[in-house]
Amino acid sequence: MNLRGPALARDERRLDGPTGTRGKCLGIGGADFAVLAPLLDIESEEGCQEWAAGHCAYACLLRGGELGRPDVLKHALDLRRVICIDCVQEQPPHAASRGFPWLYVWVCAIKDGEWTRTRVPQPIRRRSHGPTGSDPRCHYDAIMAYAIRRRRAVPRHLWATTPLFARTDDRPGTPSPWRTADVRNLARKWAALLGVRESEVGGKSFRIRGASDIAALWG
Repeated sequence: MNLRGPALARDERRLDGPTGTRGKCLGIGGADFAVLAPLLDIESEEGCQEWAAGHCAYACLLRGGELGRPDVLKHALDLRRVICIDCVQEQPPHAASRGFPWLYVWVCAIKDGEWTRTRVPQPIRRRSHGPTGSDPRCHYDAIMAYAIRRRRAVPRHLWATTPLFARTDDRPGTPSPWRTADVRNLARKWAALLGVRESEVGGKSFRIRGASDIAALWG
């Protein structure tokens, strides 16, 4: 029973299908950033965070809960699984980056089956040599603009334990990671500006568009 029980339970779940709602979603990202940029206030604190979050989720192919944390936690919140401030690490120009600056975003996948809490690096290269922020499709500029804000607001010794994408918890002034619902709300907010029905997007829309664009580019 100890050997076969878990395997049988997994097989039953596969037959029953997912317990949650996993409707099809349209993607957001890529060329959409150029359409959205003139319509958004990305200089405000909230706008800068949302702009960076959308770019990060698209460029790193993140599920909604990987940008921060899932809505429902099976275990206590573990900040080793959250993108914290020091998870964004700039790198100098390199031959492999064609002379552009680049960065790592260290991400821990939700579907970490062994619960190892191991972050993996997602490299993001700057898109052009133009002025900072001049290219609305540059993920590097969007992420770095917000990371710099967070570094200025939080003492250096707290970067490893402070979420990069933070919301205000029930207790005033207490930062907590974004949740899947926050990413879903961002997708719906942007969908309205793109002329897409809110019901057709969700927290995985950025991941979907990122994967689709990679498939279109590389076949």
